[in-house]
Amino acid sequence: KDSGNVILQLESLTEEDVSFHWPNLAKAGFGTCQIRQILARLFQVGIGAGNLAQGLTYAEWELEHGTMRDKNGEPVTHPLNWVFSSLARTGYYRRPQGYISPQEQAEIDAAEENEHLKKARDARKKSAFEAWCAGLSPQEKNAIVAPGNRAFPMPEDTALRQHFFKLLIGITGTVLKPSFKEYQHQADEHEKYHIGADSFPLSVQNILSSC
Repeated sequence: KDSGNVILQLESLTEEDVSFHWPNLAKAGFGTCQIRQILARLFQVGIGAGNLAQGLTYAEWELEHGTMRDKNGEPVTHPLNWVFSSLARTGYYRRPQGYISPQEQAEIDAAEENEHLKKARDARKKSAFEAWCAGLSPQEKNAIVAPGNRAFPMPEDTALRQHFFKLLIGITGTVLKPSFKEYQHQADEHEKYHIGADSFPLSVQNILSSC
């Protein structure tokens, strides 16, 4: 059942309101008179008007894109009569094929923005890793990739990446700087030099801080 607020909102619309929200429908002759007549027709048979405003938006979109078709797929020659009849009989206007609501578009845009941000973060991490590798001395690199540091052998690049991202970048992409105890534990266990975030060149630290 309709809430009284929906009907009151529709009945309170002016011709200027209709022209603002549904300009193409207004140009076709649709106005407040038609809205009130539709509400009356729906009330006669107990059909709610909750979908009326959305139906008008669908019809407006079809007029704007030139896609309003009748049940036989033919172009509608009298939009005013077509829209009025559809809404007055059922209180509903079918969703047009290809229609995307502003809310749906906002979700699509947000998903695309998140993907762009992810790619940017990944690129920054890749740059940080490459700059870090370039700054390692042979002794430092050997200390990291030495087979004794892991249970099974792995390619040098994989070992470097694992070391870099495991110790310096958390699962969520947040930079982690191991504590002194962690450094000491590594040194005591492997007796090898441990490369930490504080030893990175300043340019690399700046890249990491934005990841």
